[in-house]
Amino acid sequence: MRRYYQFLAIGLLYLGSSLPAHAKESILFAMVYPSVFPYTYSLKNEYDGIGPAVIRRWAEHHGIDVTFQSFSRQAAEAALYLDKADMSLLAPAWLARANTLLFSKPILMHREFLYATSEIPKGTGLPDNNAVPFTICVIEGFVYPALDAGFMSGKYIRLSATDGTTQLNMLQKGRCRFAHLSELQAQWLISKMGLEKVIYQAPMPLIEEALTFAVTQRNKALMPGLNAFIDKLNNSQEMKDIVAEQMAKALKKKYRE
Repeated sequence: MRRYYQFLAIGLLYLGSSLPAHAKESILFAMVYPSVFPYTYSLKNEYDGIGPAVIRRWAEHHGIDVTFQSFSRQAAEAALYLDKADMSLLAPAWLARANTLLFSKPILMHREFLYATSEIPKGTGLPDNNAVPFTICVIEGFVYPALDAGFMSGKYIRLSATDGTTQLNMLQKGRCRFAHLSELQAQWLISKMGLEKVIYQAPMPLIEEALTFAVTQRNKALMPGLNAFIDKLNNSQEMKDIVAEQMAKALKKKYRE
């Protein structure tokens, strides 16, 4: 009988070793192209930025494989709706069907300003007393909730650029009166580009909103762990360290949006 149990134990051990290992969970992260430094950007198929840095740390902590793939702004949003991607770095206000997705806790506050080559009057984010429509350089395909009504009415004239570098170059050349940029993006570009003219930031932000991860409904089970991880980063110095690291990192690289 003892011999029988020995053979049984050996047989079970062999059977267990021959079974396939449990597949590691994997997700696809939609990267918005053109890059929006320092939030998401790529250089020679290397994906980086504040969003990817947070997701990589979270995924490593939970044993999840992450694949990054570039999409245009509209395609990234559509990929989430169609379950062709699992998550992306997008705020609810930017999306047409935000109610169909889940959103993480904020990773940081996102502020957008107008920038000009002359000082913008204090106490304003957007001058609205101009009789003549004025031009604003924006990124092609991006949504601008604070400006869209003005573009539709003809109060502002939209000039589309491929990226933030082009926006500031157009501003320097006088092709537009204002450029619309996120605060961190503008800080990095101004440091990187060595512009001839001084760039002024409007005293008030056009938009100030929480930046979140948009997640598909099928990944609902990931939300508690993701939110707990974001809380951990925000309740320590780690999130500030990630932002500072990304700002410094790309300045050292030969990177253009």
